[in-house]
Parts: sequence; structure tokens; C-alpha cells
Amino acid sequence: MFKVSKILVKNTLASAKSEYYNTKIKASKGNQRTVFNVVNKVLHKSQTVLPNNINSDKHMTHYFNNNFCQKVLNINSGFHSSTLSQDKPLVEESCMSMMDTFDPFTEIDIGQLLKRSSNAFCAIDPMPTWRMKDYLDVLMSPITNIVNKSLLFSQYL
Repeated sequence: MFKVSKILVKNTLASAKSEYYNTKIKASKGNQRTVFNVVNKVLHKSQTVLPNNINSDKHMTHYFNNNFCQKVLNINSGFHSSTLSQDKPLVEESCMSMMDTFDPFTEIDIGQLLKRSSNAFCAIDPMPTWRMKDYLDVLMSPITNIVNKSLLFSQYL
């Protein structure tokens, strides 16, 4: 008797949860931030990576740029830890090849690459890939600029 009641309560609870979250998603009416928050709640994940004060394309562009630059700085600072010898370069041999010419990527080239990229992301990414794709029309020029200048000057910008 107890097992049957337990299964009945479990199924009723699962059905109620499913109906509740379906209603929440339908009520979002395509607002991706709301859908993302509901899915995170279902998966018991923390709040969205994006702050709530991003309300324009300009804010999104600045947010993306600042986080990208900070991420590169964090990666670079990892190379200067005390575990590495400061006297010895990271690369023993110098590269003998040179780029005599450089044809910069166009926004179309970068856009095609980004559109084909996976939507997978992790919690430490400054912005989910799908969110970046949503703002591609605004971010395309700065991303193309970053890629071309990084390749041109052989460094991360």
C-alpha cells in the first residue's frame, strides 16, 4: 500500500512540476533571458552569467569586450606564475617562418565561422555562445577587428 501511494505521489509531483515549468516557458513569450532562467532553475544551476543591466546593444558590446579582455589577461597571467622559470623562454626555438602578407578576414568570414560554432559553453565563459550569436550583428565588427589585429600583430588584443 505504501509503495503504491509513494509512486502515485511521485508521479503527481512530477506531472505538476512539468506543467508548472511548461507554463513558465510559454509565459515568457520568446524572452530568451526568462527561458534561460527557467531552464537553469529546472537544472538547479546558478543564475544567468549575464548581468541584468544589459539593456542595449551598446551595453552588450561593452560587456563582451570587457569580459573578453579580462579573460585573455587572466590566461596570460597564468603563464607568469612562479612555477615557470623567468630566465627560460616558454619556447626554446624561434620560428623561422614569416607571414609576408596578410589578407584580413571579412565580417562575412567571421560570421560564417561563428554561426557554425557549437552553442556549448561553460559557467566561466563571459557569455553563452548562443547569446553571442543573438547579438552577432552588433558584435561582428569588434570581433572581426580583434581577430585581424591579433593575427596582424601576432598577439592577443
